[in-house]
Amino acid sequence: MKKIFLVGIISLFCSNFVNAQVPIERDSVFQTPGLSISQIYDGVKKWFVVSCSDSRDVIQIDDPANGSIVGKLFFPYDAKSLSNSASYGFVSVVVDIKIREGRFKIKFSDFNHTSTHPKYSEWWSMGLVKKEIPDEWKSGLKWKQKRDVYNRLLPFIDNYINQKLTSLSGYMKAYIPTEEEDW
Repeated sequence: MKKIFLVGIISLFCSNFVNAQVPIERDSVFQTPGLSISQIYDGVKKWFVVSCSDSRDVIQIDDPANGSIVGKLFFPYDAKSLSNSASYGFVSVVVDIKIREGRFKIKFSDFNHTSTHPKYSEWWSMGLVKKEIPDEWKSGLKWKQKRDVYNRLLPFIDNYINQKLTSLSGYMKAYIPTEEEDW
């Protein structure tokens, strides 16, 4: 009994330790009844083009045969804090869309924060954003500013994902596939 209890405590500790350093990822599945793979593909690609106004937003994999679109989006990050103003910059994210008959899945992953400060961008860039503050930043006065930025960055990213999902859902509900035009 003591061995089982000990193994349980150790596995609980290890799982918490491993989960603390997991990068942020989020996915959602959307049902689109009555639409074929090619119709969903066209609609999702049009949403991608319409909703991504930054010229750095790029579709990197465009595979209609397999129903796959992968792109990298960039969105500005504003710390809204005078003491953390050097962390202003942008966040990049990989968007992976897989399409099947009557549904599609969108996955946001690999969030990466980069500061655009001309002098201290290396220090203020958070790099790959994880679900929790990295262990080395959790204590100490030296890391206080990084903790502050991280505590602001996590809800900022969550809000961005929610906006994109709402936008995509609305776009696909209103999407009417066009028939091939005969010129």
